[in-house]
Amino acid sequence: NLGAWRFVLAATGDRMIAALTVVLVWIGLTRALHLDGAADIADALFGGWTPEQRRSILADSRLGTFGVVAVFVLLAGKLVFVFGLATSFPLVLAPVLGRTAALYMGILFPPLPLGGKGMGKEISGRIPAWYGLLWVAIVAGFSLAQGGRTLLKTAVIFIMIYLFGRALVRTLEGVNGDGLGAGVEWAEFLFLFLQRA
Repeated sequence: NLGAWRFVLAATGDRMIAALTVVLVWIGLTRALHLDGAADIADALFGGWTPEQRRSILADSRLGTFGVVAVFVLLAGKLVFVFGLATSFPLVLAPVLGRTAALYMGILFPPLPLGGKGMGKEISGRIPAWYGLLWVAIVAGFSLAQGGRTLLKTAVIFIMIYLFGRALVRTLEGVNGDGLGAGVEWAEFLFLFLQRA
């Protein structure tokens, strides 16, 4: 992302084109995997009334209205936030923070009560606490190197991701790969949003 931003901005001098390129590269590098998770979680959370109904929706591969809205908000928000960045450093920290947020969720929250395999089954409740905390410390160290305000913003992200995980456990009775992917996307989104403060 950082390389794309610098290259396109230097070549064109157009911040919007550079921001759009960064977002498209971001999607390409992840193959939209985390966006798919965010869409599925949005459909499940807003499309059902009971944990069983929500898990049934989550298992459905079709994309619903809430999923489309979630993807639109995430992509439009990232485009606007990247466009408004004063420095390019957040483009380094945001993806690291997002993946660390997924580890953090995997440590704290149990997998969905469903059979079969999946990323949630492999990660949720099975990551050694020391490993996740190590990455949290690494992210905190990078944040602190950018100043106390960046560290505070990072702390806010982890609080929000904790609340998001709690909401998934309350509404779905666990976290699966889609939930972890959604955690990655919303952590990145919120971190970029907070750069405007």
